[in-house]
Amino acid sequence: MLKPYHPDDHDESRGYSHRAPPVVTTSFDKEVEEVLSKRVVRRRGVQPSTQYLIK
Repeated sequence: MLKPYHPDDHDESRGYSHRAPPVVTTSFDKEVEEVLSKRVVRRRGVQPSTQYLIK
């Protein structure tokens, strides 16, 4: 049986992360002429990632 919810009045910040949000910087210093091929790499326990062969 579930218990009723009681909000925490003593510690309002409980449950919130105190870390800075992750910073993703995308900068490309090379131009891509064309995508020659692509493949999906699958490993157990990890989400699949796509690799590209570019010219």
